[in-house]
Amino acid sequence: MGSTSLRLATEWSLPSADLSYTDDGHRVVFSGLQSWGQGDITVNVTRSGERNGTRFYDGLRIGFEGVKAGYRINGLRVGDENAPLQGGTELLLALGVYPAYEFELDGQVTLGPGGASGEGIRLNSDLRVGNGRAALIVAPYDEGAGEVPQKGLWIADLEYEGHVREMTLDVTDEGLALVQGEAWSTLDVGNLRLGDKDSGASFGRFVLERYEQGSVMTVVPGGAGDVCIGGQGSSGASCETSGGRWEARGEQGITVRLKQLLVPAAADGRRNALTWEAHRARDSQGNAVNGSGMRLVLDDIHTSDGGDLDGAGAESNDYGIRTELGVDVYQTRVVKKQNGPDSLGVQGNRGDEKIMDPSAPQGYRYVSNPSVEQAANRPLGFAVQARTRFKELSVRSVDLIHPTGGRQTAVYGVRLQNVDLRANLTATPMP
Repeated sequence: MGSTSLRLATEWSLPSADLSYTDDGHRVVFSGLQSWGQGDITVNVTRSGERNGTRFYDGLRIGFEGVKAGYRINGLRVGDENAPLQGGTELLLALGVYPAYEFELDGQVTLGPGGASGEGIRLNSDLRVGNGRAALIVAPYDEGAGEVPQKGLWIADLEYEGHVREMTLDVTDEGLALVQGEAWSTLDVGNLRLGDKDSGASFGRFVLERYEQGSVMTVVPGGAGDVCIGGQGSSGASCETSGGRWEARGEQGITVRLKQLLVPAAADGRRNALTWEAHRARDSQGNAVNGSGMRLVLDDIHTSDGGDLDGAGAESNDYGIRTELGVDVYQTRVVKKQNGPDSLGVQGNRGDEKIMDPSAPQGYRYVSNPSVEQAANRPLGFAVQARTRFKELSVRSVDLIHPTGGRQTAVYGVRLQNVDLRANLTATPMP
């Protein structure tokens, strides 16, 4: 890489920090961010070419050597930094960010000039993660009485290798656009654990292989939008006529749009596939031996437009899997599910509404028929509106692999067509 590069022996520790943004006057706080790590980071200006068997690209090359690091987020607070902790950090998974993650990292990221329109950033990377443990869903590590081991759903004994070619980052008229040229990766999860990240019960081993070309992620302003709860209608009047409740969540918020183009398997083995392995043999230390169990493989998963729409002689693949995820802060109606006191001792009857009241011992009370003034003090929640669509999603085969009997195909060809899934929710703290 040259004798004029920089090598930084780094070590850091972030005991506690908060990340927040403001939506219609209310703060969304990712509370209790902790981070730690150490390792070597190199910085070089490189030119495109191959040297000593290593591929280089034009730009600023940031290398990672023997980096051992991690982070975790305590939870989400809606309103201000003193609001109760609640779930919602799992939404970061849509951006490829885990609520908690420990890992060992090697590899490089090269940042070059020139985005999709000639200005912006162009990115090439090769990364390898080992000995990783990441949370998919996790409880807070501190609910106010001191730190405790986190419980959740963990991908443990994680090995990851990912490559990105000609990814561009641009600011466009719509928002921040991240466009992949070509990307392929293998995520090998030795144990999917429930409970403790080290000793929780394991669902087995999962291997996710991904191969994409031209996928796009766009972050745009505007959140969860207007929605009719419990009825049907495209306006407040029609919604209420149908027996629903109209929620106008404001014009602020964040929307993430994803277009994932899963391409058919390539000759060099790059593909989209999911493998589940269970009933593995154990070594002398009691550890599961990968490849020794029974495997279920969904092989060569890919998207298409359902036909040759452009006359190129092959199935078109321009639509992909499109997901739109909008988030907002909104005051919502929370109804008590049963008679008697809740977990904090606040009395109420089934069907009563939760109304925030600073003068009450726990900061809220239950009201059977709230007035307009009381309804204005409904709990703040984290509103999410999601929609996923695709024209066609294919699985070439579903195979069973026995450790001694070999591979047998159970299902030849699976196709899902014209799928449109919608979801809407508002999450508030549980009493």
